[in-house]
Amino acid sequence: MAGERLFLLGFLCGALGVAGCRDHAPSAPKPPASTQPALPSAQRAEADGPPRVARNGTVFIDPPNPPRPHYPIEFAKAISGRYVLNRSRHGGWNATCSILQPLPAALKPLPRCADDLAFKPWPELSRDPDALVGKHLVVSGVLGASSAVFSTLVACGAGSCCNGRGAEILLDAPDVQLALAGLSCHGDESRLVCDAPADGRTLVASGKLERTRDRSPPWHLVDVTLCEPPKPELSR
Repeated sequence: MAGERLFLLGFLCGALGVAGCRDHAPSAPKPPASTQPALPSAQRAEADGPPRVARNGTVFIDPPNPPRPHYPIEFAKAISGRYVLNRSRHGGWNATCSILQPLPAALKPLPRCADDLAFKPWPELSRDPDALVGKHLVVSGVLGASSAVFSTLVACGAGSCCNGRGAEILLDAPDVQLALAGLSCHGDESRLVCDAPADGRTLVASGKLERTRDRSPPWHLVDVTLCEPPKPELSR
């Protein structure tokens, strides 16, 4: 369902045409190219500006920089068995907004990983992901949501919610994050509801590693399953 929702957002981008869609990510003013100092990777995500604009279904890089390996990550809040990213607004939200609507049914608890399941931390494997493309991986990592939010760009009234928004669910790492295809946080301007417990806990994800084209992060798992690691977590 989450993958279908994100696909629908992409479809809406094409339908909106002039309005288009945009990733919303932290940004900072950039000095001229000739004077811009080199930044550590963790800071480049904030300095490069909005990563891309989609118009009529075509993805553009805006500005023309390569996909970023790292965005600041957000952690969802657990409410009634769901995991949400609530947005505050001076003056509050009106009745059109999902933050004022009942939450969907609670998620089912994740299964415990098998005692003999072998896995490695994604931060360790992320140092050389090219060598692992196409392979089935079992990796552990901190689960969160990307702070880069994909959104339609319809003009709403003050306090109203009329845009669909979505954020990828990621395994975090200092160098290169790992997106989990088919899992996302989705909603509107006021609240995103996540398909997995993206609250900063360490989980084990299984799936095939693929390279992501024209998007960030540059790597993702497909056919993903999640489980709770043994306590304490050990890589074997």
